[in-house]
Amino acid sequence: MSGLDGLLDATAFAQWSAAFRLVECAAAVTLFAAATLGLLERAETDAASCHFGACPASVELLSIPVDQDG
Repeated sequence: MSGLDGLLDATAFAQWSAAFRLVECAAAVTLFAAATLGLLERAETDAASCHFGACPASVELLSIPVDQDG
């Protein structure tokens, strides 16, 4: 998709094995990628740092209950 960010491309095209492998190999994980891959701990850490002034949106997203069965 971007040609620059392999993790973004992997998540955008639902290449989950590749995405998780990139995370294992220390790829930079954005809030989007963490949320997409279900890496709640990393998503919370990123939201806590409030990058780019998106803190209110991040906090709101993290407060929404997740249906892990659906």
